Amino acid sequence: MARDCWEDFAASGRISDYLKYREQAYRERQDARQAVLSGGVEHGADGCPDRHGVVCDACGRI
Repeated sequence: MARDCWEDFAASGRISDYLKYREQAYRERQDARQAVLSGGVEHGADGCPDRHGVVCDACGRI
């Protein structure tokens, strides 16, 4: 979605369009960060505190 605002800015060159793009990109990053912190990520290392991915006990802990 931030791509749409960037294209608006690229076409117009207005500062207000650039600020809309930056605000939209910031909100998308915040939403993604909140999803990771709330456990909304199902795959990958983002949901595991020791960053080993699907198998969180890869260090051999019991």
